[in-house]
Amino acid sequence: GALEKALREAEEEKVQLNSQLAAQVEKVAALNASIVELKIEAAQGQVVSDSLKNVAHQLIAGPDLATACAEVASLAEYRSELEMKPAELTMRLRAKIGDMQVRLQVEEHTNVRLKAQITRMNARAAADTEAKIDGPNLELTQEVQRLERTRLAEEITRLEKKLVEEAAARSTLQTELDHARDRLLEMHAAQARAEEAKARRENEEREEKETLQQQLASVTKSAEDSESVLSLINPCGTKDGTHDHMVAFWNRLSETGEAIDPGEARAMRDQMERYEQVNQLYRQQLDGMQQEAAATAQRFDMERAVFIELVNSARAQVAALQEHEARAAKQTAALEQTTRQVEAQGTALAKALSAEPNIDAEAAKLVASLKEAQCPQCGKLLRDPHTLEKCSHTFCKTCILPVVLDSMRCPVCESTAYRRELHPSIPMRVLTDQLHCMMADH
Repeated sequence: GALEKALREAEEEKVQLNSQLAAQVEKVAALNASIVELKIEAAQGQVVSDSLKNVAHQLIAGPDLATACAEVASLAEYRSELEMKPAELTMRLRAKIGDMQVRLQVEEHTNVRLKAQITRMNARAAADTEAKIDGPNLELTQEVQRLERTRLAEEITRLEKKLVEEAAARSTLQTELDHARDRLLEMHAAQARAEEAKARRENEEREEKETLQQQLASVTKSAEDSESVLSLINPCGTKDGTHDHMVAFWNRLSETGEAIDPGEARAMRDQMERYEQVNQLYRQQLDGMQQEAAATAQRFDMERAVFIELVNSARAQVAALQEHEARAAKQTAALEQTTRQVEAQGTALAKALSAEPNIDAEAAKLVASLKEAQCPQCGKLLRDPHTLEKCSHTFCKTCILPVVLDSMRCPVCESTAYRRELHPSIPMRVLTDQLHCMMADH
């Protein structure tokens, strides 16, 4: 009854160990789920970065100002989304790191508790074994021994399976960490490409500004040339200059008294009308050129303001992305450190489990020792043991002496046995020494 009670207690201890190992497996699964969430959030950040890059390329190759304004509005939406993403991602990462730290502390306490339970279990088994061996009524059957060995083998197999699953989970976690590191490198490369595109946009903006300045200078020069031509045609500088010139011409003729040829006067009048038409034409062209120059300057100012705002927005987004990447790098380092700590805890747990004594071998030694200390004739512990010289079988003196005197044969092997061949022996001392050695090994 005491042995069955000890076996039940040992089985309960093993059930508790199994439940604790299952809890650790669940914690590893939770860590894997956290890594998957981090991977999804990093992928979302990559999608936003790719969208910003596409918008920048479209702005570079945009055909007109309307498309540029539409892309600027889209870029503003992406910027607001990107500004919200790092804060959410940082909060989630901080929460996950805190959870992992709490889980790590719980696992440390669990490992300490497991080691203490294993130590108590070994001490209790040793004490029970010593008490059972010293007791007078120890009865072990082969069926109980077989069941105990089977149960111990199943427990060892289950523990090995749990260790293999934990190793696979750690391998999966390391693989996902490597993937996250690769994605961070890709994000850095995308940032470098974005900076290169920004430099290219600045060069194009500078070239366009120089082109507009050249066009404005050309228009200004054309206007100045037109004014010089008008000044040559119309010295008076007014629309009525032709009429004043004709009046002055007729006054000069009247004062000198010269004869006026009607044909010459008509030709002079026609020529002055043509000059007046040319003057009006050049003035119209000058007004159109001045209006075009003003519109071009206004359009240049608008485009310049739009591009300056776009460049400032891109710089702010790049700075936010760099800050986000720095935070992600720190959080990745913290996550890797936590993973290493979890791996160290798993290794320590595996060592603690592997250091558990081989109960099957100890039970076999115990059974062999008990068989040696058991009388084959009466099935009880040897009392005043005596050994037959020829076959070396040991019996209680009260059990073997009548048999030898009656049949002169060994009850075990049926070999001849005589009274003079029966000698006292001390196998219990050997058993006691073996038990002390077993306790010292524990």
